[in-house]
Amino acid sequence: MSNKSESKHVWTFIFWGSLWGLAEATFGSLFHILPWIAGFFMFPIGFYFMKKALNDSGKLVSIFYTASIAAGIKLTGLFFPFQHPAKVLNPAASIMMEAAAVILFFSIFNYEKGHFKLREILTVTLGWRLIFITYHLALLSFSLYDGFLQMSMITLARFLLFETIINALMVSLFLQAEKSGQEAVFTRFLKPGLINSFVLLTAAVAAELVL
Repeated sequence: MSNKSESKHVWTFIFWGSLWGLAEATFGSLFHILPWIAGFFMFPIGFYFMKKALNDSGKLVSIFYTASIAAGIKLTGLFFPFQHPAKVLNPAASIMMEAAAVILFFSIFNYEKGHFKLREILTVTLGWRLIFITYHLALLSFSLYDGFLQMSMITLARFLLFETIINALMVSLFLQAEKSGQEAVFTRFLKPGLINSFVLLTAAVAAELVL
Protein backbone atom coordinates (compact mmCIF):
# COMPACT_ATOMS: atom_id res chain seq x y z
CA MET A 1 0.00 0.00 0.00
CA SER A 2 1.39 3.40 -0.99
CA ASN A 3 1.86 6.22 1.50
CA LYS A 4 -0.82 8.19 -0.34
CA SER A 5 -3.28 5.33 0.01
CA GLU A 6 -2.43 4.87 3.70
CA SER A 7 -2.96 8.60 4.31
CA LYS A 8 -6.32 8.48 2.52
CA HIS A 9 -7.46 5.61 4.75
CA VAL A 10 -6.35 7.43 7.91
CA TRP A 11 -8.49 10.44 6.97
CA THR A 12 -11.34 8.06 6.18
CA PHE A 13 -11.23 6.62 9.71
CA ILE A 14 -10.97 10.05 11.31
CA PHE A 15 -13.72 11.50 9.10
CA TRP A 16 -16.37 8.84 9.76
CA GLY A 17 -15.25 8.30 13.36
CA SER A 18 -15.55 12.04 14.03
CA LEU A 19 -19.00 12.17 12.48
CA TRP A 20 -19.99 9.24 14.69
CA GLY A 21 -18.52 10.95 17.74
CA LEU A 22 -20.32 14.17 16.85
CA ALA A 23 -23.61 12.26 16.51
CA GLU A 24 -23.02 10.62 19.89
CA ALA A 25 -22.35 13.98 21.53
CA THR A 26 -25.33 15.76 19.97
CA PHE A 27 -28.09 13.31 19.09
CA GLY A 28 -26.99 10.97 21.87
CA SER A 29 -27.33 13.70 24.49
CA LEU A 30 -30.71 14.67 23.09
CA PHE A 31 -32.03 11.12 22.84
CA HIS A 32 -30.89 10.22 26.36
CA ILE A 33 -33.24 12.84 27.75
CA LEU A 34 -35.87 10.31 26.66
CA PRO A 35 -34.03 7.00 27.24
CA TRP A 36 -36.52 4.88 25.33
CA ILE A 37 -35.74 6.84 22.13
CA ALA A 38 -31.96 6.38 22.26
CA GLY A 39 -32.16 2.63 21.79
CA PHE A 40 -34.05 3.07 18.52
CA PHE A 41 -31.51 5.30 16.80
CA MET A 42 -27.97 5.16 18.19
CA PHE A 43 -26.96 1.72 16.89
CA PRO A 44 -28.28 2.36 13.34
CA ILE A 45 -26.42 5.69 13.34
CA GLY A 46 -23.20 3.96 14.37
CA PHE A 47 -23.79 1.20 11.80
CA TYR A 48 -24.15 3.83 9.08
CA PHE A 49 -20.77 5.40 9.83
CA MET A 50 -19.03 2.03 10.14
CA LYS A 51 -20.45 0.91 6.79
CA LYS A 52 -19.39 4.15 5.11
CA ALA A 53 -15.84 3.68 6.39
CA LEU A 54 -15.89 0.10 5.12
CA ASN A 55 -17.14 1.25 1.72
CA ASP A 56 -14.38 3.86 1.43
CA SER A 57 -11.51 1.61 2.51
CA GLY A 58 -12.70 -1.87 1.50
CA LYS A 59 -11.19 -3.30 4.69
CA LEU A 60 -13.01 -4.70 7.70
CA VAL A 61 -10.34 -3.28 10.01
CA SER A 62 -11.63 0.19 9.07
CA ILE A 63 -14.64 -0.49 11.31
CA PHE A 64 -12.36 -0.95 14.32
CA TYR A 65 -10.37 2.21 13.60
CA THR A 66 -13.50 4.27 12.96
CA ALA A 67 -15.06 3.07 16.22
CA SER A 68 -11.80 3.80 18.05
CA ILE A 69 -11.97 7.43 16.92
CA ALA A 70 -15.60 7.73 18.08
CA ALA A 71 -14.79 6.04 21.40
CA GLY A 72 -11.73 8.25 21.85
CA ILE A 73 -13.91 11.33 21.41
CA LYS A 74 -16.27 9.97 24.05
CA LEU A 75 -13.32 9.46 26.43
CA THR A 76 -12.50 13.16 26.41
CA GLY A 77 -15.30 13.40 28.98
CA LEU A 78 -12.80 12.03 31.51
CA PHE A 79 -11.23 15.50 31.60
CA PHE A 80 -14.14 16.56 33.79
CA PRO A 81 -13.29 15.48 37.37
CA PHE A 82 -16.93 15.68 38.49
CA GLN A 83 -17.96 13.15 35.83
CA HIS A 84 -18.25 9.59 37.15
CA PRO A 85 -15.89 7.38 35.09
CA ALA A 86 -18.72 4.91 34.39
CA LYS A 87 -20.66 7.62 32.56
CA VAL A 88 -17.76 7.97 30.13
CA LEU A 89 -16.09 4.57 29.97
CA ASN A 90 -19.25 2.50 29.53
CA PRO A 91 -20.55 4.47 26.49
CA ALA A 92 -17.06 4.32 24.95
CA ALA A 93 -16.98 0.57 25.57
CA SER A 94 -20.44 0.27 24.00
CA ILE A 95 -19.12 1.86 20.79
CA MET A 96 -16.38 -0.77 20.61
CA MET A 97 -18.92 -3.54 21.31
CA GLU A 98 -21.03 -2.32 18.42
CA ALA A 99 -17.93 -2.38 16.23
CA ALA A 100 -17.09 -5.95 17.32
CA ALA A 101 -20.60 -7.11 16.45
CA VAL A 102 -20.54 -5.38 13.05
CA ILE A 103 -17.11 -6.79 12.18
CA LEU A 104 -18.34 -10.27 13.08
CA PHE A 105 -21.52 -9.71 11.05
CA PHE A 106 -19.65 -8.68 7.91
CA SER A 107 -17.15 -11.50 8.42
CA ILE A 108 -19.91 -14.12 8.50
CA PHE A 109 -22.16 -12.54 5.87
CA ASN A 110 -19.89 -11.32 3.11
CA TYR A 111 -20.18 -7.53 3.09
CA GLU A 112 -19.50 -7.39 -0.65
CA LYS A 113 -22.73 -9.16 -1.58
CA GLY A 114 -24.72 -5.98 -0.96
CA HIS A 115 -28.03 -7.64 -0.06
CA PHE A 116 -28.79 -8.88 3.44
CA LYS A 117 -31.91 -10.64 4.65
CA LEU A 118 -33.70 -9.20 7.66
CA ARG A 119 -32.95 -12.30 9.73
CA GLU A 120 -29.25 -11.80 9.00
CA ILE A 121 -29.40 -8.18 10.10
CA LEU A 122 -31.19 -9.25 13.28
CA THR A 123 -28.07 -11.20 14.27
CA VAL A 124 -26.02 -8.01 14.53
CA THR A 125 -28.70 -5.84 16.17
CA LEU A 126 -29.24 -8.55 18.78
CA GLY A 127 -25.59 -9.64 18.91
CA TRP A 128 -24.20 -6.34 20.14
CA ARG A 129 -26.88 -6.25 22.85
CA LEU A 130 -25.83 -9.67 24.10
CA ILE A 131 -22.21 -8.48 24.20
CA PHE A 132 -23.40 -5.39 26.07
CA ILE A 133 -25.23 -7.44 28.70
CA THR A 134 -22.24 -9.77 29.10
CA TYR A 135 -20.02 -6.73 29.65
CA HIS A 136 -22.30 -5.43 32.41
CA LEU A 137 -22.42 -8.85 34.05
CA ALA A 138 -18.62 -8.75 34.18
CA LEU A 139 -18.79 -5.31 35.83
CA LEU A 140 -21.02 -6.37 38.72
CA SER A 141 -18.04 -6.56 41.08
CA PHE A 142 -16.45 -3.30 39.96
CA SER A 143 -17.10 0.39 40.53
CA LEU A 144 -17.76 0.93 36.82
CA TYR A 145 -21.05 -0.94 37.11
CA ASP A 146 -23.78 1.63 36.50
CA GLY A 147 -26.84 -0.36 37.52
CA PHE A 148 -27.86 -1.18 33.96
CA LEU A 149 -28.95 -4.72 34.86
CA GLN A 150 -31.32 -3.45 37.55
CA MET A 151 -34.14 -3.10 35.05
CA SER A 152 -37.63 -4.50 34.95
CA MET A 153 -38.48 -7.48 32.77
CA ILE A 154 -40.52 -5.17 30.55
CA THR A 155 -37.51 -2.89 30.01
CA LEU A 156 -35.25 -5.87 29.33
CA ALA A 157 -37.75 -7.25 26.82
CA ARG A 158 -37.88 -3.87 25.08
CA PHE A 159 -34.07 -3.73 24.96
CA LEU A 160 -33.63 -7.27 23.60
CA LEU A 161 -36.70 -7.60 21.41
CA PHE A 162 -38.43 -4.36 20.41
CA GLU A 163 -35.29 -2.23 19.99
CA THR A 164 -33.52 -5.12 18.24
CA ILE A 165 -36.29 -5.35 15.65
CA ILE A 166 -36.55 -1.56 15.16
CA ASN A 167 -32.77 -1.34 14.73
CA ALA A 168 -32.81 -4.18 12.19
CA LEU A 169 -35.53 -2.47 10.16
CA MET A 170 -33.63 0.83 10.15
CA VAL A 171 -30.37 -0.85 9.15
CA SER A 172 -32.20 -2.76 6.43
CA LEU A 173 -33.66 0.48 5.04
CA PHE A 174 -30.21 2.07 4.98
CA LEU A 175 -28.66 -0.92 3.18
CA GLN A 176 -31.45 -0.92 0.63
CA ALA A 177 -31.06 2.83 0.04
CA GLU A 178 -27.31 2.38 -0.31
CA LYS A 179 -27.76 -0.42 -2.83
CA SER A 180 -30.11 1.73 -4.90
CA GLY A 181 -27.55 4.56 -4.91
CA GLN A 182 -29.51 6.94 -2.70
CA GLU A 183 -26.90 8.80 -0.68
CA ALA A 184 -27.53 10.98 2.34
CA VAL A 185 -27.46 14.60 1.20
CA PHE A 186 -24.53 15.65 3.41
CA THR A 187 -22.26 12.89 2.06
CA ARG A 188 -22.51 14.42 -1.40
CA PHE A 189 -20.71 17.51 -0.15
CA LEU A 190 -18.58 16.16 2.67
CA LYS A 191 -15.85 13.71 1.77
CA PRO A 192 -12.94 12.28 3.81
CA GLY A 193 -9.85 14.44 3.60
CA LEU A 194 -7.38 16.36 5.73
CA ILE A 195 -9.41 19.55 6.23
CA ASN A 196 -12.85 17.97 6.57
CA SER A 197 -11.55 15.33 8.96
CA PHE A 198 -9.73 17.85 11.14
CA VAL A 199 -12.74 20.19 11.31
CA LEU A 200 -15.12 17.36 12.18
CA LEU A 201 -12.76 15.96 14.82
CA THR A 202 -12.45 19.38 16.44
CA ALA A 203 -16.22 19.88 16.36
CA ALA A 204 -16.88 16.43 17.80
CA VAL A 205 -14.46 16.91 20.71
CA ALA A 206 -15.88 20.37 21.42
CA ALA A 207 -19.43 19.02 21.40
CA GLU A 208 -18.47 16.16 23.71
CA LEU A 209 -16.87 18.57 26.19
CA VAL A 210 -19.66 21.17 26.09
CA LEU A 211 -22.87 19.13 25.81
